[in-house]
Amino acid sequence: MSTGSAAVANSFTVAAALGAVLSAHDNGARAAAEDALREMALVDAFGPILADLALGTAVPIHLRQSAAVSLKNYIEKHWSSREFHFIPPEPSLEAKQYIKTSVLAGLADAESRIRVLMAASATKIASFEDLETWPELFNSLMANLKSGLPDQIHGGLRVVSSFVDDISETQFAQIAPILLPQVYEIFMTEKLHPRVRSRAVSVFRKFLETLHNVQSSNPAVVEQFLTPQLPSWMQAFLSILERMDISSEQIVFKTEIIYSIEYLVTYFQKPMAEYFQSVLTLASRTAAALYPVYKATTIISNEGVDPIEEVNTDGDAMGLNCLLFNTFSIIGVAAETKAMDNFFGTDEVMISLVELGIRFSQISDGQMEAWQSDPSEYVQQEEETSPSFTMRYSITMLFDRLTTRHKRKFLTALYTNVMKLFDEVKSSRERGDSNWWRILESSLYCMCLQEEEIKKGDKGQFDFEGFFGHVVRECIMQNDRPLLKGRAIVFASVFCDFAQMEQNPYFIEAMVSALSSQQFPCRVSAVRAILKLLENSAMTAYLRNYVGTILEGMCNILPNANGDLLLLLLETLVPLVKVDEEQISKYEGGLIPLLLSVWSRDPEDSLVNVCVLNVFTTLSKSKYMFDALQSRLLAPLAQTISDENLLNNSSGVYANALMLLGVLIRGSSAPLPAVYMDRMFAPLIKAMKTSGDNTVLQEGQDCLTSLILKDVQSVIQWTDGTKNGLGYTLDIVANLLSPTSDESSCLYIGNLITATIKKAQGAMIPILPDLLRAVMCRLATATYTQLIQTLILIFANLILEHGSAAVVGVLADMSVPSADGQQKNALELLLNMWGDYYEEVMGYYNMKLNAVALVTFITQSGSDERVLRVSVKGNPVPTEGIMTRSKARAAPDKFQTIPFTAKAFKLILKDYQQNRESALKGDSNGIVDEFSAETNDSEEDNSGEWEDEFTAGGNDDFDDVAEWENDKENDDTDPELINERVYNLSMSEFLSSFIKDCAQSNSLRFQELAQQALDDSERKILASIMSSR
Repeated sequence: MSTGSAAVANSFTVAAALGAVLSAHDNGARAAAEDALREMALVDAFGPILADLALGTAVPIHLRQSAAVSLKNYIEKHWSSREFHFIPPEPSLEAKQYIKTSVLAGLADAESRIRVLMAASATKIASFEDLETWPELFNSLMANLKSGLPDQIHGGLRVVSSFVDDISETQFAQIAPILLPQVYEIFMTEKLHPRVRSRAVSVFRKFLETLHNVQSSNPAVVEQFLTPQLPSWMQAFLSILERMDISSEQIVFKTEIIYSIEYLVTYFQKPMAEYFQSVLTLASRTAAALYPVYKATTIISNEGVDPIEEVNTDGDAMGLNCLLFNTFSIIGVAAETKAMDNFFGTDEVMISLVELGIRFSQISDGQMEAWQSDPSEYVQQEEETSPSFTMRYSITMLFDRLTTRHKRKFLTALYTNVMKLFDEVKSSRERGDSNWWRILESSLYCMCLQEEEIKKGDKGQFDFEGFFGHVVRECIMQNDRPLLKGRAIVFASVFCDFAQMEQNPYFIEAMVSALSSQQFPCRVSAVRAILKLLENSAMTAYLRNYVGTILEGMCNILPNANGDLLLLLLETLVPLVKVDEEQISKYEGGLIPLLLSVWSRDPEDSLVNVCVLNVFTTLSKSKYMFDALQSRLLAPLAQTISDENLLNNSSGVYANALMLLGVLIRGSSAPLPAVYMDRMFAPLIKAMKTSGDNTVLQEGQDCLTSLILKDVQSVIQWTDGTKNGLGYTLDIVANLLSPTSDESSCLYIGNLITATIKKAQGAMIPILPDLLRAVMCRLATATYTQLIQTLILIFANLILEHGSAAVVGVLADMSVPSADGQQKNALELLLNMWGDYYEEVMGYYNMKLNAVALVTFITQSGSDERVLRVSVKGNPVPTEGIMTRSKARAAPDKFQTIPFTAKAFKLILKDYQQNRESALKGDSNGIVDEFSAETNDSEEDNSGEWEDEFTAGGNDDFDDVAEWENDKENDDTDPELINERVYNLSMSEFLSSFIKDCAQSNSLRFQELAQQALDDSERKILASIMSSR
């Protein structure tokens, strides 16, 4: 500690230093003043001096505020030596007590900025010293809350609202009965400013959040603490909402109330049951009353009328938008609840809600200004899957919830409103209202949102042909209303199946024409509409006549496109170039260089690069395009891949080049053109030997795998005079399999090894045992699940190609060092790892390969004594008594030990249980779980009358189906590595047939193993298989 510090650490010197910081005109002066403050902070009196300055009414407000900020920072850094960010010295007990007393006094300060900062300091101290070690805190806060004085109440509420989040269950039980009634009294005191009353509501909501967290371990707390308090709060809430006062202060006040009600209806539905009808009625009325305000302040900007929005001192947005978002959320939660079906089942209610949704979805002036300055934002907000937290997004969520239980009612209301509002549009247009188009655009937008439901519904409910002929065509002709025109173009693409066939050419021509529009909404909408048509196979014949013109139009936009617009264009190109490959090939001279320039324009943008590579990959599969693609790309690629400077300084760009090289190799025919081996192979090998970048190594493995699968003889024949190409490939494999290599670098090594063994069989026979030893050594130390999967699948492929006996023969006499340094039998290691990680294997084909290989293995080698000796991990050993977290840490889970064959049977039964193919073919209205005989999708039963907790989880079976569909579609396994028999198997039939055969013939001691090792759920699955035909 500086010996001279004490003499200068007084009110005058501290105030002077604070003032110097505030008035400094250059960084040097500011730094000197800050250094002086840090020097004085070493003195025990520094904290109390700051507190005195902050509370000194004679001190200028700017210095008071600076002192209060410095005090808060001082407390955060110096208060407790137990904290991670502690900076010595820690204040003495006397200094701490003085500061705590001052801080509590500051909560009643007449200056609101000081109260807020003192509340922050009190909250920070409370985070270090809980209520037990600082008992004065709670007593002081209660005194403030009971004082009846606005300043003291405000200061007390600030602290209460902060520390309520962190109180324990025990503290909650002690505090809630005392604090909540007082908070309610403040809320009900009408003479207090609405913002103070809002803070009281905020405290109530934070208690609800704490209550929600506590009830999971103690359900009785709801009955104990909420049930007695709720009637008073809800009666007051409803009374305030009943008064349709929409002044600025009341909107901010009501925002807190609606926010709290939203929390109640979401997480405490049972106690809220009796209030739901009233809440919904008032929520609907509130939204309707706010629409004129929203229109005047947000949709159409009026001079002198500012939006009612503000951010409170906690950083939370409060105001009109927030109030509306939460209001619509309340309605949405209720719409998904069975008990409110009667409310939403009336035509009047649904028509009113849908009309409100359409009106609130109108494009605002603010949105138009933002889109004009950044077209990518327009693209992003038009992406339905990307939440932008605009009013449109809020309405989208509301409509989605309304259709959960009330699809037909909703669609009827939507159609009714669209026609009603169209009549309104005609009237406002005739009156000369320049904003007539907004509600029409919004109507089309809302119909597009419901594309799926409309297409599944009764098409006779709405005259689409007439709507297309009169409304949509008219909208498309509105060149001076580009947002309306763009929306109509998108609408035409979404519902093209509902238009008269002879109208389709007109709408497609409108889309093509809009590509060259000078107005960005038309261009963006045209691209989006074309992408939508490309997803509709019935439109292919129409698009074929325009594909060249469309491609030219998109190529004109591409050079200046960026962000989301660029991604949209690239996404659209992928299906577009498939429509008529021969015709597309005529444009290769412009398209390929343009894509290459986009690819190289921002080489660090991985998302753009992936999209460009998707287009190149699609083009590489076209017999009309590949030669041109190859001739234009090989030269720049060869130059890039030979650039050592690029490899060392821009490895991401280099890896992208390798990705593109892989695309060309896979698209080429065998034997490969000489340029691949002559100019690409040597720099590729060198890069993989010298680079430490995982992406380069991963993409390099992919290129080597593709080279070997496409033309292994060229790899074998290539030589630099020292070693041939296969020898260098095996060197790379050895480096990657080294236990010291980064696991991320070799996540795809399995495909490379499998390809090498498969294609270079004769050359691999002598070294196969050593290669498998290296694989097993890597498997013994691997920790990444993806790496373990790729290594296990090497053996799965070997088992299917060469039989399990060969694998057992090699591994049974092999020992490898494990992670703990001990030698382990390789066969035992493989079977243990296979058993542990069998269910972790991902990918449509890999999962099938994994299962078929396991069945093949135990069929062929399950009776082999060397396999029978292997024991693996079985079911967990049950624990006695209650297992606390500390006990769990001290005594990790223990498992039974069972024969590997028994483990294989258990895994196969579980695999069957997934019933993948049956799920894929399942009824779209619900998948039946054959083991529980219950459907998982029911409009009537999907939600209870009233649930304590709102669960947002989806249907597991449907999630599983979607996952498998995506796996199949996105499976990137090279076709050369796929076993067609395995790929085309119906797994449920294959696995059930195997289990039945084993059970009926008792092969592999099935009955005995089943009796010993299967648990109840597995026996249930077995019984289901045996009883099926």
